[in-house]
Amino acid sequence: MDLRVRVIGDISTGASRQEAAKRYGVSPSVVVLWAQRFEQTGRHIAAEEHAGFLLGLITEQPDLMASHSGGPLDAAMRGLQTLPGVCLTSLPRMADFALWATACGTALWPAGTFARAYDANRKAAVEEIIEADPVAVCVRKLMAERSSWAGTVPQPRYAPRARP
Repeated sequence: MDLRVRVIGDISTGASRQEAAKRYGVSPSVVVLWAQRFEQTGRHIAAEEHAGFLLGLITEQPDLMASHSGGPLDAAMRGLQTLPGVCLTSLPRMADFALWATACGTALWPAGTFARAYDANRKAAVEEIIEADPVAVCVRKLMAERSSWAGTVPQPRYAPRARP
């Protein structure tokens, strides 16, 4: 079951938005947005708003998909069909994108391919950010030689010079 469905379910049975956020390990601001969307539309995910229309169109005009077999329309149709049942073990920062791509992905690749690629891309991005930060590089070198560190930052050895 999608995390949003569980969060909204908890809220509808009396949990506060803060309590639901804490229970599921998500940001309270995200829970507020999900609850507002659900209160306004009766839906958990924005893509659900168009699912009925698009699936109806495809059902009425089956040849609409014929010339695009294996392409983006097949992926979109698969996404609309499977999105309500998609449940990720944890939601990344771009949760809507990850849910939608996971739902669409099996029309294009074997199950799990998108999740592995997305995770690898996120790790590579974090690695690039760390390598571009001179302080992070020094901390990484320091910690390569030990398993833990405790202490305070010492006073600078040299006092900064006053500018003329």
